[in-house]
Amino acid sequence: MADLGRSLGSPFRGPAWPARTVVGAALEIAPFLVALPFLLRFLHRGFHFRAREAALVGLASLLALLCRWIEIGYLRRLTQGVLAGTDDALPRWDRFGEDLLEGFKLWLVTIGVFLPVIGTAAALAFTTAALGAPRLAWIPVALVLPPLALLTMFYLPAALLTAVATNDLGSAFDVARVFAVIGRWPSRYLLAFVVALMALLLAQLGFVLLCVGVFATRFLAGCIAVHAFASAYAESMAAAPTDI
Repeated sequence: MADLGRSLGSPFRGPAWPARTVVGAALEIAPFLVALPFLLRFLHRGFHFRAREAALVGLASLLALLCRWIEIGYLRRLTQGVLAGTDDALPRWDRFGEDLLEGFKLWLVTIGVFLPVIGTAAALAFTTAALGAPRLAWIPVALVLPPLALLTMFYLPAALLTAVATNDLGSAFDVARVFAVIGRWPSRYLLAFVVALMALLLAQLGFVLLCVGVFATRFLAGCIAVHAFASAYAESMAAAPTDI
């Protein structure tokens, strides 16, 4: 329980956490604000796909990706601080270029980890359709996709942690190595999932603040989840060092 409380309270350490949370919330809300005029137009007049609306959607999508990459890069620095044991508070927002580049790399790793799931679902749908039952193509996908997706989501945090800890993106795809790491700390790994779930549930309290606070609580929830996984990884590695 102490570990759980430590992770839940990690973003609030240090006097600068409100300002750093505001920056994270701004990255969460910026794409929404760009797309808001388009959404209001859609609700008021219905959807008419014109060049102006297409450009706005494209701009909002690009901005959303850029903001997401910066956040991922920032969480990478938070992870590095926890793994090194030097700092587990929110780091400064002073490396936007580095965060953007490193976040983009980890985002590509995430996409790569999910590619087998996507490829399997597509292959099942195509095979079923090719066998003369296109209307039934969704059945094998519905049976296989959920367990594969859950397994991948279980695998992903450890894969990303391994990549960050070793500074080797390719290690995220070393399945034997990643599952060996999970095997070293299964109970702590499951506890980290519990903490992450609790953080996501608490993030919904942001709706109480006229829906605006949800962007801040979403950012904080991500920081809490990352801290939970990184601290568990660091403690397990320190307890029994290995060449994994």
